[in-house]
Amino acid sequence: MPDKDEWVPYAGYEAPKQHPFWQVFDVLFVLVLCYICMFIPIVITGKMLVG
Repeated sequence: MPDKDEWVPYAGYEAPKQHPFWQVFDVLFVLVLCYICMFIPIVITGKMLVG
């Protein structure tokens, strides 16, 4: 269980002890999640329309 002061998400958005690569990875991960969440209903409705 990490300390509450170890990583504060919105404290000027300066994450200590974190390589910039991981910040880029976090952004890409969120974008991929959003894309999947938008894509799943399309696939479901597509399968329902096809039968």
